[in-house]
Amino acid sequence: MNRLVEQCNLSEFEADVSFLKRLLLELYERTSCEVHDDVLRFSFELEQKYDYVKDCMLFLLIIGGTLPTQTRIYDFEGTDSIEKFIKNLYFTHCIEGVA
Repeated sequence: MNRLVEQCNLSEFEADVSFLKRLLLELYERTSCEVHDDVLRFSFELEQKYDYVKDCMLFLLIIGGTLPTQTRIYDFEGTDSIEKFIKNLYFTHCIEGVA
């Protein structure tokens, strides 16, 4: 799946977004401030790097924004991938027995 899809429609990624949202909510419920600090730090780094960060659907998800029906992109690539960040965060906390 190309993460840099032009004119990303929520309906195309609704199942993926719902899954990632569930992971985040579970992490927040079980870890509170620890995960919140990680998410804030990561989102701040993305804001510093990308002028168009608020045109990214998964960025809006991690900052708790309202998801529009359409955004410019779904996710960033490589180490900036929000999907990978959420899954790694969840996996790390599962190993620690928190999530």
